Amino acid sequence: ENAREVAERVRSTGTEERLDPMNAYERKLVHDVIADFDELESSSEGVDPDRFVVVRVL
Repeated sequence: ENAREVAERVRSTGTEERLDPMNAYERKLVHDVIADFDELESSSEGVDPDRFVVVRVL
């Protein structure tokens, strides 16, 4: 599953999603994709190596 699919789903359902843990580089890629969606925001939560991205509607 890719970040754009997650973004589309969160945008359509309005339900926050937590992605699987990933490394810093992968999280950065996800944040960059989510930044293209004006109505969404993303944040990283947790502690490495289990840090993950949360995507939500603003």
